[in-house]
Amino acid sequence: MPSEETLATFEHPARVYSLQYPALWESLVQEEGRSCGFGPRDRDDVGLWISILPLRADTDALRSDLPALFEQAVGGPHVARIHQDPSLRHFALKGENTDPPRGGDFWLVAGGDVLLLASTQFPPKERDVWAGPFDLVMASLHIARDDEVLALRVTRALLERLRHQFPDHGYTFDGRHIRGGGHVISPENLVRQVRAAPRRQAELIEHFVAGLVLAGDDAPSADHLDAVRDLILPILKPSGYVRPNGPTASVIARPWLGETIVCYAIRGGKTFRLVLRHDCERWGLDALTLHELALGNLARLPWPRRLGGGGGSPEGRLVMFASGDGLDATRLIDPRLHGLAAPVLGSPFLGGAPDRDTLVLFPAGDAKLFAHVRGQVRRDFGRTAYPVSPHLFRISSDGVAVAERG
Repeated sequence: MPSEETLATFEHPARVYSLQYPALWESLVQEEGRSCGFGPRDRDDVGLWISILPLRADTDALRSDLPALFEQAVGGPHVARIHQDPSLRHFALKGENTDPPRGGDFWLVAGGDVLLLASTQFPPKERDVWAGPFDLVMASLHIARDDEVLALRVTRALLERLRHQFPDHGYTFDGRHIRGGGHVISPENLVRQVRAAPRRQAELIEHFVAGLVLAGDDAPSADHLDAVRDLILPILKPSGYVRPNGPTASVIARPWLGETIVCYAIRGGKTFRLVLRHDCERWGLDALTLHELALGNLARLPWPRRLGGGGGSPEGRLVMFASGDGLDATRLIDPRLHGLAAPVLGSPFLGGAPDRDTLVLFPAGDAKLFAHVRGQVRRDFGRTAYPVSPHLFRISSDGVAVAERG
């Protein structure tokens, strides 16, 4: 191949792969990138074609199947000397085309979640001229699909877990979403959480599936309002939690602040059972009455521990709540919050609730502390299994608002 100064770089239009080829050659993209060609401009009988096979899979798990797939993809008897090609950075099988009129080589390349079939064509008598340059082009091939492989592995693990827990729902994966049980599940949020904490994948999947189970198994029967009236509490969730076509479509919710919503739940011994539309219909409750009832119940609960703070470091000036009762974030809307915390933190003060089980409060007026806490809240929001909000809030005697600055 010519020197580095005479190379051109090809980036696949969908960023599936990249490679380098002689700048004097031409490249051709067909079928929106499903097939791409490279070769000298003045030779119709010499060229390299790379096609993306219509199979999305974790190719690391397919290596034992690649010889059979190679034979199926090439589809003919004129292939000899099939072997693994160690010159490629990805696992690849290579075979020589022995068809007399055509000549050339074939590769089946496995990288990330894609399989590529590459083939060269040149007159057999010119193998010494063209085989080397095409080998160098193939050696430069780079498939960059780490994120896609992670997403696929997490989604398939989630699918397996859902099928185990809900065998009658008929869950299937359509390439983007999991469908079954009359709803559509998007795994994007779960993938994002696993990407941030890959060692917690199994735990995060369990939490995700638990979040889809809307009926807590130890909550009292909700047939009659009197049986659960004192157990209904508000629960803060990110606005994307309730989706029209998802499993949470019938959950009662109202907008709050900073892309956060208020849902409602019946508190059981260990779990919460979310309040659904048909619950309010049979109870004869409208949304406002439900909200006021839930806030009143919240205001009667004891606070998990005495407010305290102090210290010179940023962390020492924070008041943290992590009681583990599933209601720490919800205490942002407790009508008692300002009265309890203002004697310690001043008024107004600031707060954040990145996840269900965390509430952090700190004094206003310190830009450095504000930036420190905001950064931590955003990071925690991005990796938690039970996100609430990436924002900070200003709490005063007038209520709660999104905080724009410290």
